[in-house]
Amino acid sequence: MMRARLIADGWVLLHASAAVFPGGRTLLALGDSGAGKTTTALTLASAGAALLANDCCFARPNTDGTLDLLPWPAAAAVGLGLLHALTFTESARSHLQTGEPPHPTQDQRVTDALTTGRPGALMSASGRELKAHIWPEQLTRWFGLSLATTGTAAGVLLPHVAPSPVAPASAVDGRRFKVTSNAFVTSDEERYPDLFGFTEGSSVGTPTARTEVLEYLNRLPRQAIDLSHDHPGNTRLLTALTASLVDAGHGRLDGVGRPKRQPGSPAVPPESATARN
Repeated sequence: MMRARLIADGWVLLHASAAVFPGGRTLLALGDSGAGKTTTALTLASAGAALLANDCCFARPNTDGTLDLLPWPAAAAVGLGLLHALTFTESARSHLQTGEPPHPTQDQRVTDALTTGRPGALMSASGRELKAHIWPEQLTRWFGLSLATTGTAAGVLLPHVAPSPVAPASAVDGRRFKVTSNAFVTSDEERYPDLFGFTEGSSVGTPTARTEVLEYLNRLPRQAIDLSHDHPGNTRLLTALTASLVDAGHGRLDGVGRPKRQPGSPAVPPESATARN
């Protein structure tokens, strides 16, 4: 019901994690499943940012020329390897061993691994990674992360996890990549139907809202990143990129969808039609 009401009010739902910095300025990490959205957001949150979203968030252009963001309050699905890299495993084990129930959708094998303190990724027989399911409030109570309830888009990260375990974390010029409609959650992924008819059958947002959000995202500073299997290396890369991206994106859209340039700032370069998959 909440999602349907927000969609009816002009919001769209993005496949994005989000970390919020002082002043509400927010970095979005966009990508498909497995791209590294959760790794990006939790790494930034563990380094001091406030976590707005782990996998999905709502976005809507504001009348003042900014892009407003809201969280989608779902459980975070976090791989055991990432939990271990973030040094969260011991806290999860302690809470579960004292009798706190796990998330109802969490695979029992994950609960067993967490309870015994087993590190490393856990895979199913089909090769799918089994992940811990963690309520938003547990991110704060178990791991000490700060949560945000609102944000304003200031920059876009386009993560990709390097397949090689020895490849270093690195940055790629994000201006070569265009955000496409793949960034939106589609009706095929809808688990919460609009039973009350708020959206008149549309669960993906109006065409106007989607167009405006895409236009805004493609005018924000963007940075493509290759995440490594080395968590300290990822942390160094992400924290180094944060200040420049957040500061560069601290502006409003003018009438044609461009961020208003601050005095002395460079012009926004033209876009290409290449999307990062």
